[in-house]
Amino acid sequence: MDEKGIKNLKNIPVYPYSFLYARGNGEEKRFRESREANRECRKAIDAVFDAAWDGTRPPAEAAKSILDRFGQERVVYVLADELQQRRGDGRFSQTNQDWAQSVPMFMGAERRWDGRLNCHSAKLDGFVTMIRREADVTSIIAARTEALKAIPVYRHSIKYAAENKESVRFFASHEANIACKEAVEAAIARNFRDNRLNSDGAQQVVARFGFDRTLFVLANTVRHQEWDGRISDANREWAKTQPVFDTKDNLGRDMSADYVVDGAGSPGLTSLFLDQVREAYALEQKQTRETQTQETEINPESREKQSQTREAKNNKKETACKVPFYPETADWARDHGETELYGASRKANEACRAAIDKAIAEHFHHSCLSAEGAKSVLREFGPERVSFVLAHTMRINSHDGRYSERNREWASQVKGYEMYNPFDLVCRSHPALLDLFIDQTREEILIHTPLSRNEIKAEARSILTRFQQAREPNTPDGTHFAVQVSEEFMKRAKPKDMERLSGMLPFASLALSAISDRKGTFAIISRDENRNQKLILRKPSIRQQLAEKAPEKEAAAPKARTKEASL
Repeated sequence: MDEKGIKNLKNIPVYPYSFLYARGNGEEKRFRESREANRECRKAIDAVFDAAWDGTRPPAEAAKSILDRFGQERVVYVLADELQQRRGDGRFSQTNQDWAQSVPMFMGAERRWDGRLNCHSAKLDGFVTMIRREADVTSIIAARTEALKAIPVYRHSIKYAAENKESVRFFASHEANIACKEAVEAAIARNFRDNRLNSDGAQQVVARFGFDRTLFVLANTVRHQEWDGRISDANREWAKTQPVFDTKDNLGRDMSADYVVDGAGSPGLTSLFLDQVREAYALEQKQTRETQTQETEINPESREKQSQTREAKNNKKETACKVPFYPETADWARDHGETELYGASRKANEACRAAIDKAIAEHFHHSCLSAEGAKSVLREFGPERVSFVLAHTMRINSHDGRYSERNREWASQVKGYEMYNPFDLVCRSHPALLDLFIDQTREEILIHTPLSRNEIKAEARSILTRFQQAREPNTPDGTHFAVQVSEEFMKRAKPKDMERLSGMLPFASLALSAISDRKGTFAIISRDENRNQKLILRKPSIRQQLAEKAPEKEAAAPKARTKEASL
């Protein structure tokens, strides 16, 4: 390789994900460049021992030269990966083994395998010690840990992911699950001594992967091995309460078997490890509740001060809500004498962007993003402004494949305007977390959007079609036909909407109710009903037509004003 190529290797970032993730994200070039740089780094380390080994230890300048050529992150990754691949080799010091296991990996050992160092383990151990002294290992591990925790646990099937264009998120989560499984196996192997399992291993795995992913992998393991009597009854019962989803691929293979902890020596040790993780999680939850309780139990003076602060915040929120969203550009505002309106709206937009980042930071715990953050931002700034800021962020970062396809389509439909410095309103949060926040925001807005007559009509038509397609009664007693009302409809429906739905369905025996042992609300009719009927569609009243057209008039207001001003 020429001198120019050698210098460029330091500037090639370490690509932590698998090829499947890279292909789904359009980043195959970055993946291949990173893999090639990893191989060159391994060759360079081997060359150090081949050319400069003096029989006792590598020369002092060897570590610096490797770090200067390939960068600290790549050298740390290559060496940590090598020690993890050689797990169980007693020629490495315990300190270096523990260090290697503390470096987070984003995928399983087989997926990231792209070559092996040829040097002797004892020699490599001394070289690793030198690298650890020269490199800023702590910050590298912290950055990789934060990025790994930002990958949420994907709780849908691969079929669902493909249909919703979320395969990238599925495979990123799947690979992280495998890496977590291998970390659990390594932690048990390192911390089981004298018939005792040290709890340090559980703490280390949780620190890297978070409670959510660690408990998810362990619950999956227990479900696969529930027949084994070495797993405690308490853990088997606990695993039954954890969420389950279809993990079969297109060939029928159960992909959840890839992250079953089976290399820990015994299911009994896995059960002990799970006890430690569950105990740590319960303790953490208890401490959180106690902290919240202590914050509320304050003296009268502090309570009064807190009340004043809360009142000031509420006034600020009301002010932010009252600032109307200005949909025009700065040039248009200047030409029409509305600079103040534009400036006030722009400041509110910037405050909204900051509130979104703050809400994500405060409500992201244990690899889970609470929906309370989206609700609080919507209450403070309103759906129009929040939608604009989120859609603007996605339009600026349209190249990032970590946003789902459905959110990209949504962002393209949200109205926006050009600005001089578009990056002022770009959210700084991690794209994966921001994508989840957008999902929660859209759902919250949808829930509070009244159902239109056409939407009620579409639901009624869907129910009627499913009634007509049913061959036999499907209620538990076999005397009625039952069709579930969609969950999305039920989230938004008010009592009057349910009355309108019932009025459109042409069945005398119709009832909308729940069915025992089944979730949701069902439309139920007798088996004797004539199902070959049409919907009952009455012409809406003038008042109802005006009520449904009112939002359209409000949305059209800026256009009318623009035409009027231009005249």
